[in-house]
Amino acid sequence: MSGMTALAIGIVLGVFVAPGLWWCGGAVLLMRALLWRWPSWRLLALCLLAGVAWGSVAVQQGLAGWLPPELAGADITVTGTIRDLPERQVLGPGRERWRFVLRVEASPHWPGRHLVRLNWYDAPQPLAAGDHLQLRVRLQAPRGRVNEGSADGARLDMARGIDASGTVRALIAHQPARAGVAPLREAIGQVVAGTLGQARPAGRVLPALIAADRRALTDADWQLLQQTGTAHLMAISGLHITLVAGMIWWLVRAALTPWARGWRLTPAQWAVWPALLSALGYAALAGFALPTQRACLMSLVALLAIRWRLRWRTGTALLCAALAVLLPDPLAALDNGFWLSFGAVALLVWLARGGDTSLWRVQWLLSFGLGAFSAWLFSAWGLAAPLANLVAVPVFTLVIVPLALVGALLPGAQGVWWLAALLVDLCWQGLEHLAAWQPLLPPPASLAAALAVLLACLLVCRPPGPWPRWWVPLLLLPWCWPAGAPLAEGDFDLVVFDVGQGQALAIRTRRHLVLYDLGPGWAGGNAGEQVLRPWLLKQRRPVTLAFISHGDSDHAGGLPGLDGLLPAQGLYSSDERPPSGTRRCLRGQYWSLDGVSLEVLWPTPALPLVQRNNRSCVVRVRGRGGTVLLTGDITRPVEYRLAAWGDLSPVTVLQVPHHGSATSSSYALLRATQPRWAFASAGHANRFGHPAQNVRARYAALGVPLLVSSETGMIVFSLHGSHNPAPLLWRARYPRPWRPQAAATQHTP
Repeated sequence: MSGMTALAIGIVLGVFVAPGLWWCGGAVLLMRALLWRWPSWRLLALCLLAGVAWGSVAVQQGLAGWLPPELAGADITVTGTIRDLPERQVLGPGRERWRFVLRVEASPHWPGRHLVRLNWYDAPQPLAAGDHLQLRVRLQAPRGRVNEGSADGARLDMARGIDASGTVRALIAHQPARAGVAPLREAIGQVVAGTLGQARPAGRVLPALIAADRRALTDADWQLLQQTGTAHLMAISGLHITLVAGMIWWLVRAALTPWARGWRLTPAQWAVWPALLSALGYAALAGFALPTQRACLMSLVALLAIRWRLRWRTGTALLCAALAVLLPDPLAALDNGFWLSFGAVALLVWLARGGDTSLWRVQWLLSFGLGAFSAWLFSAWGLAAPLANLVAVPVFTLVIVPLALVGALLPGAQGVWWLAALLVDLCWQGLEHLAAWQPLLPPPASLAAALAVLLACLLVCRPPGPWPRWWVPLLLLPWCWPAGAPLAEGDFDLVVFDVGQGQALAIRTRRHLVLYDLGPGWAGGNAGEQVLRPWLLKQRRPVTLAFISHGDSDHAGGLPGLDGLLPAQGLYSSDERPPSGTRRCLRGQYWSLDGVSLEVLWPTPALPLVQRNNRSCVVRVRGRGGTVLLTGDITRPVEYRLAAWGDLSPVTVLQVPHHGSATSSSYALLRATQPRWAFASAGHANRFGHPAQNVRARYAALGVPLLVSSETGMIVFSLHGSHNPAPLLWRARYPRPWRPQAAATQHTP
């Protein structure tokens, strides 16, 4: 191990562990003990400690820049500039929303410079990149939803320098953008879209390739790209920037070679500067987003090595490129794109050192090897990815991107857009046919399973070694394993997802899954797609039953994101206007799955005219390890009726009705159920104040621990036989510096 390797490893450890002074002190003592035994490790130990300290400092500085708690939810005034292309979304007749990132340059309430992500509903005038605004805003510090298998928004915000997010309350002053790169990018996107039209794929794709303007790409476009493994083509990062720099370097070198007689520098060395300028220009055209900045730094390392004739080994070059990114910005290690980019380059270098860079080996290694790791991150993996990339990558990078740039930057050359557009449309049709044909593979259930698939691909791509090839397929076995330990007959897990202000639950038995509520929906997404789908795809169990307690959007909004995963004849709801194919949820319905029974207690067939919340489907789940009562959004009138009928009995876990509103959780319900645990699904700092303070006090007075999903992250109640461990709380189980925990609510009753 070299000192550079130790430094890079130390930075990554410091970012993800973010040790305090006590941790650093313990590390120093450990290093002293090691150096006393192995003095030659002195340089490695110092580099490792320096990296850990630098990574830890970067995390603490990032946290220090976040919005102070005392300003959360308050109206403050900020002045700044729109950093990137703002997105406009039509919400309905006469309703629209603008989303953008504001670079805050001054604020009387919040000193310093910050990046803030804002939503502006029904803005009085259109917005453009580079506009200078003075606004009154209401902000919250970054706080992501914490679930197994889905992205942590707070981690990504820290990686991208976002210090707060919120909504615009009022406009104070608006100064339109002046001439610059940002207005140029917007103008290019508008010209391309106006020339080609957004009805055809090229009108949506070419602005993304030229100026990183991906606003016109629809959800269907992104779904197609993810299914075929080609979404990386829409990001102006390492692939496109390296291609442009490499092509300019090759052209300039070829042009100078006939004249290079008696020159002190070779044509290859002279060509470095135009190549570097082209990389910087393309990155500027893409708005200098973080991926483009990293790609420029890596290109800079490679080009300077050519300029000064540095004969680095491939591993040294990779380490220098990694440190060029991590030293100025250690928080880049928190971004998944950093690992995917360097992973792809490292695999290609490893393959080249083996002496065989045939196209099929490259595609096999990247599409299946690195694709398994990408599938673990994003829960999307298809068999068509190698074939799609085999054609799309050369066509896009070698033909479409150069043509699009020539048409955008050279006056009078816009006619080449039509050739680029024709190629884009043909490729798009091919991707649609592949997506319709290919079978989707379930993603690896764990990181270990993904790494095992990667190792299997590495062994297949390299020449035979001292190991027998027959045991390579054994490495694929972890990919088939379900997530979590196997359950016995009669045991079940209750999983409470952290979905914000809404509810989504899952019951996991030995061979089946049951869903109760599907989470909220919002403009541009829903919890079914972003939270439930990644988790369900890794379980290796079918969804046998699904209940939508009632039709409110915070319980049923995730339905569109679960297309293809819900049972055709097993979806139940008590809503007056249920979705197509849904059966009515009624008292007396009963199911038994793997020794676990599910019984509907409410509503009754002769349901009087009541409020929608009180139509919620109430389900009791019983197994060997205990009983769970799921109540939806019922309020006190239904609670009194169920208690008077004698339907309620002591339970192990109670879902707090109506997210803990003051109109629910009556003493009649709590006395009848006598829960050992209770949980409420509610969003952080939600405008309803759920759970209400009097409800919290009521549970506390009865000695019932009340867990709130926004405070704990995902919750897993394991009801296994006679011994039921304390619930697994995701924020406490997997602590991170950017995941603040609530006050202790984790004691065992």
